[in-house]
Amino acid sequence: MGQVDIGRRLSECLLEIEARHGGCGGRTASPYVLASSNPEIAAIRKWLSVPPLPSNLAFQSLSAIVTLLLSLPRLGNPFLSQSAYSILSDLLSAPNKDDGFDITSEIPQILGAILSSPPPKADAAIAPTWLGLLGNTLLAYKDANPQASTNELGKVWKAVWVFLESSDATIRKASCQSLALLVQCFTPEFIMPAIREHGQSEPKTALGKIVSQAEKAFESLAFARFMSELLDAISVLVSNLHYREESEGPTAAEILLLPLVQRVGNIRTEKVFEHKEAADRVLSQAMATMGPSVLLDALPLNLEPLDRLVHLQRWYRSIDY
Repeated sequence: MGQVDIGRRLSECLLEIEARHGGCGGRTASPYVLASSNPEIAAIRKWLSVPPLPSNLAFQSLSAIVTLLLSLPRLGNPFLSQSAYSILSDLLSAPNKDDGFDITSEIPQILGAILSSPPPKADAAIAPTWLGLLGNTLLAYKDANPQASTNELGKVWKAVWVFLESSDATIRKASCQSLALLVQCFTPEFIMPAIREHGQSEPKTALGKIVSQAEKAFESLAFARFMSELLDAISVLVSNLHYREESEGPTAAEILLLPLVQRVGNIRTEKVFEHKEAADRVLSQAMATMGPSVLLDALPLNLEPLDRLVHLQRWYRSIDY
């Protein structure tokens, strides 16, 4: 995203705010904060009005605008919150950074502000945008500082996971999408401690706690209504655990998640189970990450070895990704 594009997004945001909530004339004022009387919006307007726009959006002004955008959700206006989160997410996920325009130094401030103000689990207006921003923020942090980002990964995962229990399907989908961004932040340094502590009674590492959380959720009645999204979250978790400590050794997914995958495979065969497609996505991802032979041994099909392999390959090809 170029500097002019960012400025245009902010300008359009302000115009829409005024169109929605300003100019009440003799009518009763809107319950939302009016743009014309809001100091944060006034500061953004003043900041945008100083020409030329591209140089005005250079790095020296970025800290100020990030601070202003992060202040908008505190006003309690859903539109302002959604707009602020959306613009910040675009800034963080921009594929090309202009010279002198780098938001990575602002990431700790952004991450702290997002985590400190989660929306209600049923807020379909704000929660999906908030979840997307949280995932994009940590992914950008990983690209800028992998070691520092892993220190925040467990906390961020826990914050996103909560929304899998939302009563709103759109929010649950957004939570899965955010988790898919977070697994891209798994580094060997993040994964190895969980492998080494595997088998202990209570996990102490961030990844060990994430795996334990998924296992407990799979057995929880609270997640029975949201089984499809839970299975998608498990599939996401499997997808980036292909790390091996030794070239011929087992993957991290096999070490940490094979028992859970086995339980998914077993429940899929039950006639009353309603989420077979989601279970198939887990098994398909497990096959891709762990390898066919691992999954074949874990989920025996009561056939001769060669027939079992052919049967499993046919099943694998039949899955609609």
